[in-house]
Formats: sequence, C-alpha cells, structure tokens
Amino acid sequence: MRRREWLPLGLLVLAVLLLFSNRLEHRFSPREWLSRLSAAGQAASTTLLHNLGNAGVFFQNLDRLREENRLLKSKVDDLTVQVATLQEVARENELLRAEMGFASSHSVYGLRGADVTSKVVGSEPGSLIRALVIDSGRDAGLLPDMPVVTGRGLVGRVIEVNPTSAKVMLINDPRSSVAALVQRSRAAGLVKGQVDGSIIMDEIGRDEDVQVGDIVLTSGLGEVFPKGIVIGQVSEVLRNDTAMYQRAVINPSANLDSLEVVLIMTNPRGDAAGAGNGAR
Repeated sequence: MRRREWLPLGLLVLAVLLLFSNRLEHRFSPREWLSRLSAAGQAASTTLLHNLGNAGVFFQNLDRLREENRLLKSKVDDLTVQVATLQEVARENELLRAEMGFASSHSVYGLRGADVTSKVVGSEPGSLIRALVIDSGRDAGLLPDMPVVTGRGLVGRVIEVNPTSAKVMLINDPRSSVAALVQRSRAAGLVKGQVDGSIIMDEIGRDEDVQVGDIVLTSGLGEVFPKGIVIGQVSEVLRNDTAMYQRAVINPSANLDSLEVVLIMTNPRGDAAGAGNGAR
C-alpha cells in the first residue's frame, strides 16, 4: 500500500525534472555550453599569463632596485670615508697650527715637536706609572727633565731618553710634583699627580685666596719648569679648618688622555746658549 501511495509523487517529480531539462536544452545548447566553457578558460589563461608577466616585471624591477641600492650604499660608504679623512686632516691642521703658534710665541725655549707613539699606564712597586713614549730622543738633543708641553698647557717632563725615543712622565703621574701659583691671587703650592689620575694643588696656605675657576701656572721655582706655563684650572677647593694648608683640584688644560703631538722645551731656561734649538 505504501508503494502505491508514493508512486504518484514520484511521477510528479520526474515530470518536473523533464520539463526543467527541456527548458535548459532550449535555452543553452551543448555547443553553447562548450563555447562558454572555452571562452571562460581562455579568459582565465589570459589573466594568468598577464599576472605572470606582471610578476616577472616586478621581480626584474626588484633586482634592479636592489642593485641600485647596493651601488648607492657603496657610494655613501666611500663618501663617509672621504668626509672622515677630510675631518681628520682638518683636525691635524688645527692641532699643528696651535702647536706652531705656541712654539712661535715661546721660541726662546727651543721647542722641538714630537709625535706621541704610545701611552704607558702600568705599575711599579708602590706607584702607578702615567707616561708617554715619543718619537724623538737623544739624537734630537733631548735630555732628562726637559719640560713637555702642548699649545694648551703643561704635559710633563722627560724621564728617560733613548737614541730615537723618549719617555715622558705626565703631570698626573703620582710621582710628579710641579711648583705652581694661582694666576689671580699669586697663591703658591705644589701640583701633584694622584693615584687615580687626578691632579691636586697641595700645600696652599690656609689664608690664601683660591677660588673655583682660577688659572694655575708654573711658578718657575726649581730647575725643571719655566715660569708661566699653564697647568690647568681650579675645579674644586678643599678646605679644612684644622689643617695648616688648603688644597685645590685642578682640571689640566692639556688633554692628557688623547695627546698626539707634543713640544719638548730643549732650552727651558731660555738662555742664549740653548736658543739655537728650534721647533721641528
């Protein structure tokens, strides 16, 4: 009974499908379907080839841009080196002009120029060494205890001489002691190097007038340094009400950490006998 009940419904569905199929065949023939499919395939192929062509052009442009970028970077690197070289030449010229200017105004001291070849920072029993090695020595007329300066101020003194080189003890070496005075008030004292590399003006009278910013010069006392060479500037004054002396921290005028060229006073007394030694 159930199969008979479903039979009319099945026939109805079949009739609808046949009717729909006839309409489709009437609207689009098999040839038209094939034509449409072929056209769609050709369009897709054309689009794909076009996109592939664009991709090829893109990668070609990318390679070209990378090459241009590499060349530009190379040019920038070359220009950077050239600029650095020119800056170094300008700096050396400025440095040499300063040294020559100082030498010209202090020609009586028989100043001789020398290049700094190395810096010596080491230790000996009981002390710390702060020194330089320069490329002038006994063959150039250098002797121990000759003062060493730059256009900015005092550097130290020669302590060891070889035929073509010499060692210079810096003023911040703990063994160094220089008789000095305050330019403004004429207060006297001793400028001494410290273990930590700083410089202290010691043994200044308790009642002497010393202020931050004061310029400190060599006093000329002793047998080594002539009078009036700039040592540095007072950066701090250390006072103790119970002490007999006051002290001052000195900021050296010469940059002791980056010296390249120095001047040696071959005639520190400025006498006529030694005035023949000139700047190199």
